[in-house]
Formats: sequence, C-alpha cells, structure tokens
Amino acid sequence: MTTQPIKKTMSTRTQMLLAGGLTITLGFSVTIGVLS
Repeated sequence: MTTQPIKKTMSTRTQMLLAGGLTITLGFSVTIGVLS
C-alpha cells in the first residue's frame, strides 16, 4: 500500500464524520427511549 497524504486526511475526515454520525444516532435513540 502506498502512503498518500490526501488519502490519510480523507480517511481521518471520514472517521470524524462516522464518529459524529454514530454519536448523533446514539443520542437520538436514547432520547426516543427516554421519551417513549
């Protein structure tokens, strides 16, 4: 595998987006669970 700086930043950004999406989904699920 060739190390590319652009690919590294892309993967880091994707990881951040995934983490953010997971946090939002978790918070949303907890809120619905509490309200239900």
